[in-house]
Amino acid sequence: MDSSQSGITYARARLYLGITGVGTGVVLASAGLALGWPMQLAASGQGFAWLLVSYLLLSLPFDLLGGYLLPRRFSRPTPTLSAFLAALVRAQMLHAGFLWLAASAILAAGREAAVPGVLAVVSLGMLLLLLARPVIAALIGGRGPVSEMAALRLRAAGQNGSRLRGILVALGWNVAGVAVAAWATGADVSREEGVITLAFGFSLWSFLGLLLLPSISRPAVIATDLALLSRGVTRSALESYIVQTDRELDDEPVRAKWIERIFHPIPSVAVRRAALERATVPSWGADEAARLALYLSWASLGLLSRAVHCNSGKPEYWVYLPRD
Repeated sequence: MDSSQSGITYARARLYLGITGVGTGVVLASAGLALGWPMQLAASGQGFAWLLVSYLLLSLPFDLLGGYLLPRRFSRPTPTLSAFLAALVRAQMLHAGFLWLAASAILAAGREAAVPGVLAVVSLGMLLLLLARPVIAALIGGRGPVSEMAALRLRAAGQNGSRLRGILVALGWNVAGVAVAAWATGADVSREEGVITLAFGFSLWSFLGLLLLPSISRPAVIATDLALLSRGVTRSALESYIVQTDRELDDEPVRAKWIERIFHPIPSVAVRRAALERATVPSWGADEAARLALYLSWASLGLLSRAVHCNSGKPEYWVYLPRD
């Protein structure tokens, strides 16, 4: 059934799915902190295992909707159910493995050096995730060949400084989140229940990032678009790339301002075209800060990275967006 038949667009259906998925995560993290779930999980002697099993089971309906049922309903390219489930389970197991390693490293650091040790281990983990990003993308969901335009964008974002700012903002946001979560929850990071408490608290911090960080990511996209034009890329080639990328994601070339302001780190096709007309370079922006903070949150046990609307059920987007 296409969007005209269903009365709702594919983009809006994914947005509602993301809102529901993130909202569910926020409510459960808050309830867990209020009701003492970390202590109950740890009392079993396998607290990390129970946390990850619960996370996988709760994520499954959202992944099934986002990666198979919604694309199929809206006549989007969709693998067979068996192929989708095989790819999803592989990606879920790998992601759970990363979270297990992060939890174990945080616990070991907490026992040796309390919160400062945890901050050091989380920082090291995020740097490793950055360095290994192409390899992890291939393991998690595959990564197609990088197009010439994508390579030009990466180079331009590096030259105008927005790429480095995006990395620094993402790193700084997550390190600050771990510190704030540890302080606000009083988590004893030398104990398993304390690390689980930290995961719940940090996930609430990640939710705040979902609301704030897109606003500093969008200007960087505009600045890089204009930088490409100044380097000789034709406007028609750039617009073709912008349109095709949008089609691969949500296929929503025009969206309401408030929806874009809150939920989207990448401006709509209409906004980017208007920015090309104005040719006014934003004074500041941090390229990919919002999405990078989500990916790097694996090192700090963030539980929301897969719930956002573009990632739900799409392992191929957990590390990189298409054409990135």
